[in-house]
Amino acid sequence: MDQADAGAAEEEEEHGDQAEAGAVEEEEYSEQTETDKPAAKRLRVECQFCMQSCAELNRVLQENREFRSELNKLKMDEEFFRDNTEKVQYYTGLPCFAILLSMFATVKPFLPVSKKLSQFQMVLLTLIRLRFDLPIQRLSHIFNVSRRTFSATFADTIDVLYARFSPLLYWPERHCLQATMPHQFLEAFGKRVAIIVDCFEIRTERPTSFPSDKHITENCGILNKLLPGNLVLADRGFDIKDSVGMMCVEVKIPAFTKSRCQLDAKDVEDTRAIAHLRIPEERVIGSLRNKYTLLHNTVPISLLLPCKDEEFTLLDKIVNVCCILVNICPSVVVMPDETEKCAC
Repeated sequence: MDQADAGAAEEEEEHGDQAEAGAVEEEEYSEQTETDKPAAKRLRVECQFCMQSCAELNRVLQENREFRSELNKLKMDEEFFRDNTEKVQYYTGLPCFAILLSMFATVKPFLPVSKKLSQFQMVLLTLIRLRFDLPIQRLSHIFNVSRRTFSATFADTIDVLYARFSPLLYWPERHCLQATMPHQFLEAFGKRVAIIVDCFEIRTERPTSFPSDKHITENCGILNKLLPGNLVLADRGFDIKDSVGMMCVEVKIPAFTKSRCQLDAKDVEDTRAIAHLRIPEERVIGSLRNKYTLLHNTVPISLLLPCKDEEFTLLDKIVNVCCILVNICPSVVVMPDETEKCAC
């Protein structure tokens, strides 16, 4: 073999070795790539999740900054509400700033002093919670206080409002009842109607007992205010005829069929009359619960615990305060030929 043939053989062998080595490397790279595919995929997913999380975190932080900026603009003080009836009605449910200021002036001497909140803010946060039933965490951010401070302030302010305004819930004299009675009642029953008795339910986290409407009516003290000859309008759940019989008080309850196929003509007419006359009472209850939504939502079980050294619960006081606030507002029951105005 000459030198040319030997060189060609060597070159061919060298190219063959290189090709073989390249095939092995390619095979190894292919195997490695196939093995690393799940890990790479997981890495891409994790990176994508991190990016999404960061984006969401930045969005929340930006919202908080904007929310804090808006709150700083509000300041929630007297000047925020002055001469702005729309704000007063929206945030407090009261008709106008003059009534809000008058109410505050009445209770101010009896409110505790706080380093974090002004006395006006104490009243305001209480009204806002009654009105919107916002989470305590959110309200504590609005007023820049801790949850514990907010809860304690709310309870203290409710105590003051309940104590100072309870006289506004009173039983009118008979001549006052007759003077303000809508003409529909006079036409149907003369001047004998004293009250329309009804209840509304408040949902709680865990019911402690299930007293009936009859039990509540007989034990709340309202029947003790009736006089002989009075007439009570009630729903079917209020079977209190025996309770007021000795007092010479009549109870009108809508008739129901029981085992009968249908009501007779007189029962039908009486039932229609009673149902029609109970519409104003239903409007009052609806106004109460719609204006102060804390009474419309599920309340925490802590509100059902008796207050210290008292027989009333915080929820009892809340309901009384809400009723008083509704009484301060113009009536939803419009009297004939009467135009209701807010004297502000």
